[in-house]
Amino acid sequence: MRRSAVEVLISFLLGISWALALLSALFAFDFFYPFGLFTAIAGAIFGAFFWLVLIIFLEIASLQIDKYRELKQQTKLLSEIKDRLSNEKLSDI
Repeated sequence: MRRSAVEVLISFLLGISWALALLSALFAFDFFYPFGLFTAIAGAIFGAFFWLVLIIFLEIASLQIDKYRELKQQTKLLSEIKDRLSNEKLSDI
């Protein structure tokens, strides 16, 4: 199946977001580690929070594109079924 430019862009941004979330978490963990392990873990979570929210939004956008494509296909199939049924009713008369 051919993917649109928007889908390619979303996939690219998802990859970058995951990489930046990991790097942010590692950087924050390393930065806060001298203050204690619990503080370092909390800092890593807060460091990656923005990127994780962005990942959620990009996944939602990807799911909406898939949903739109599926609804479009279902609409096409339903209109074909309607046309066939109406043709059968006309041929019976």
